[in-house]
Amino acid sequence: MAATFFLIGHKAERHRRWCAAILDAGHTVGVHSYAHDRLFALRGERRVRHDLERGIADVRKTHGPPPDALSAPIGHTNPTIARAADALGLVVVGWTIGGRDGSRPGAP
Repeated sequence: MAATFFLIGHKAERHRRWCAAILDAGHTVGVHSYAHDRLFALRGERRVRHDLERGIADVRKTHGPPPDALSAPIGHTNPTIARAADALGLVVVGWTIGGRDGSRPGAP
């Protein structure tokens, strides 16, 4: 069974062997920004796009093809992030409404 791992650009750059292992195992990668700025959703479009471009570049250095999916930091999205993602050819992937793994005691 394959999975998609959303990588933070600066960490992908630092841990290329781990990223290579993810890909060697048949999984895919998406981008989770460059810096994982907690205020990402409050930033202007130019700054968001620049951060995503850096994240894409670092992830791409790890394995070749650019990621085509984005999971926004902290899970927050808005029209600014959507426009920047669209301009870069990224599909925005969010959380499911039923995803409560962190809110249930004993959840995996």
